[in-house]
Amino acid sequence: MSTKHTGVRCGRLQGRQAGQVCERCSDQCVACEADRHLWEEARVCDECAAQLLTPLPLCRGVATVCIQCGGKGAVQSAYFCRECVLLMRDRDGCPRVLTVGGAAAAGHLSGRGGR
Repeated sequence: MSTKHTGVRCGRLQGRQAGQVCERCSDQCVACEADRHLWEEARVCDECAAQLLTPLPLCRGVATVCIQCGGKGAVQSAYFCRECVLLMRDRDGCPRVLTVGGAAAAGHLSGRGGR
């Protein structure tokens, strides 16, 4: 499983839009972060596809957001590795990480919800 991105995944039904990753997260599987045998393109749900496009200030256009770390400037398509495809991890739903570590994930997973 993921060691760097311990956040909660979306998990909704995958759509047609391909997920994008930044240069730091590129060449890694979106499920297990293996850096070899990238096999199948990762698809995100329609809600995440709409949220991944962020408008840039001063009418410079639109920037895409990385589905792994949430950083702006995603440049490459996201992929699952061969092993995850054979284990059918590519069918577990949308691979976008909703919360990336920290206190937000700890409060959510512990059930306290920030109280």
